[in-house]
Amino acid sequence: MTNGRKYWSRLRPDSVFNRIAWALVAGIVLVQVIGNSIWVDQIRQEVVKDTEENTRNLADALSTTLRYISKMPANYRAIMLEQLREAGGSRFYIAQNTQQIEIQSLPDSILSDLVITLIKKRLNQEWAPQNSKVILASPTDLKVKPNSYLLDLPAYIVSQHIILSPKPAPLLVVQIEVQHGVWIYMAALMPDPFFLDKYQPLTTDHIFLQMLTVITILILLFFVVRWITHPMQRLSIAAEKFGRGEPHSPIDTAGTLEYTRTAHAFNEMEQRIQRYMEDRERLFISISHDLRTPITRLRLRTGMLDDEQLAEEFDEDLEELELMVNGALQTVRDTNIHENHRDVDINKLLSRLIEPLQKSGRDIHFQPQSIPPVTARPLALKRALTNLLDNALHYGDKVEIATRVDPGELTIEIRDHGPGIKGNTDHLFQPYTRLPHGQSKNQQGLGLGLNIAQQLIHSHGGELSLRNHPQGGLLVEIRLPIQ
Repeated sequence: MTNGRKYWSRLRPDSVFNRIAWALVAGIVLVQVIGNSIWVDQIRQEVVKDTEENTRNLADALSTTLRYISKMPANYRAIMLEQLREAGGSRFYIAQNTQQIEIQSLPDSILSDLVITLIKKRLNQEWAPQNSKVILASPTDLKVKPNSYLLDLPAYIVSQHIILSPKPAPLLVVQIEVQHGVWIYMAALMPDPFFLDKYQPLTTDHIFLQMLTVITILILLFFVVRWITHPMQRLSIAAEKFGRGEPHSPIDTAGTLEYTRTAHAFNEMEQRIQRYMEDRERLFISISHDLRTPITRLRLRTGMLDDEQLAEEFDEDLEELELMVNGALQTVRDTNIHENHRDVDINKLLSRLIEPLQKSGRDIHFQPQSIPPVTARPLALKRALTNLLDNALHYGDKVEIATRVDPGELTIEIRDHGPGIKGNTDHLFQPYTRLPHGQSKNQQGLGLGLNIAQQLIHSHGGELSLRNHPQGGLLVEIRLPIQ
């Protein structure tokens, strides 16, 4: 079941390739269905028209032959019919019986019903109200006498009136009582012996050729669509790598005109953003470094003031300013960890983080589950998880960690047993944001832990969210993409 879902998820019309493929397949199938329906309808109309014409001609010949036989002297009729069969002078096999012969008819169909209706209508014009029986029957088990079959007759008679190869052709059989106790038995091939088969033109061979054509077209379209969408896939992979901070070479710009323009624009955008990030990092470092010197000079001058209250106020302002400078430096340093991506075992990483905390007496519970590795920057992910665990331990004495695998992502849940949060939690991700009960437990904090953790998780293409647990405490949820 899991493999089936995974296979179907690859066929869902989410990507450009799948959408184009589904549209082409649906279009080809629709055209084939409509085209074949129109073609079959035209063929059937022609077959019905030809069958009507052939049946009327056969009915006229049948009526003329019956009229001729009925006028034969009764004493000579049997002899003349025998001579007629031997000479092969009629398209009909003709016999005379004293009763109606029970014959197994072919299954009803539109054409067989049409033929029988037209023959009966023509006979009734001249022979009503005599008893009559009109059917289509197979020659292989066709009775001509109460205890005799057509195939039992001499071969020269059989060869004149039936077709057995490549397959048996149906026979029109008419029995009519021309006189009391005298039944004329007549059997003949239709002008088109295999007319019943033509009403179903979609034969196995035809369907096979249609399927072969469709499959060939779909294979060609697959390569064409792949050829068109493959550059877009390269662009998507490059964008994902760039979003996660993974190093990669500039994407190839060879392709269609639209793709070439998009690829050039993406490469230029990536270079501009990279320069901006580097300039931003240098700017923060330069400003922080340059501010340290005047802050130090101001501290020295503050110490030389005679007014102690004024000196204390200046000292508090300088401490706040120095705290902001240190926070800016920490933010840049912690969110710009340059390292390569590789597969990370989350179970092993979490176990290493909580092991020293458990040994120091902290109440942390974690039960590893069977989960796939995550492609990430190990130090950056470790820094984000460390910040989140530190916050959980500061706000609650007990911490529970759980992991689960959802479609396309790995979820890590960190729950503390603290007081939770009232109201909206979005403001907690802002720098220098601290709650009152957090300040009372950790006065040295800067309020940057959640902001740094969020930036690091976002750099991996993941999401970080907070919400109150139904049973109390705060629940931190980390969602990381997995392949």
